[in-house]
Amino acid sequence: MNEPDLITGIKNGDVQCFEELFMKYYSHFNQFIFGLVKDEWISEDITQNTFIKVWVNREKLQSDLSIHSYLYVIAKYEIYNHFRSKQNQIVDRFLDGVHDTVVTPSAENELFWNEMQKAIAAIIETMPEKRRAIFNMSRFEHKSAKEIAEIMHISARTVEKHIELAFRELRTKLTPFLFWILVYGHITL
Repeated sequence: MNEPDLITGIKNGDVQCFEELFMKYYSHFNQFIFGLVKDEWISEDITQNTFIKVWVNREKLQSDLSIHSYLYVIAKYEIYNHFRSKQNQIVDRFLDGVHDTVVTPSAENELFWNEMQKAIAAIIETMPEKRRAIFNMSRFEHKSAKEIAEIMHISARTVEKHIELAFRELRTKLTPFLFWILVYGHITL
């Protein structure tokens, strides 16, 4: 079946057309994704999510669309979301003080964590004074939002919002720092 007919069939909810698309491209995209994420289970999940999105959004398909290019675009966003999620996990676990359990011991990882610690300290220093104080009490003194609220004479919700904003700032500013590590697989979760 040619691509325009395949797309039209999928758009009309023809399961056989979707199965044909799946059989034609699944292996190719799974290998492509595996080459980037270096994990068989994750590449399977991302590949399946890519095809699920095609099916879920089938009504929007255009008959003149290059399905191969469309699958690449979806896969690209799925891979990006995977790395962003993994990066956020690393930042959160590092700030919770469990970085020694997230990496395999090596001189390379030790250097990474030392540099990351310096980067985090520099980012925290640039935060507004109140946010910095709240974040430090929360993460390094292990005080609850209620305890911090009493100390700072603000609501617990305000404390939680400052912590949320601090994490958002850390994640955003650490993105360039972490991305190459995640792509080349030196950090494992």
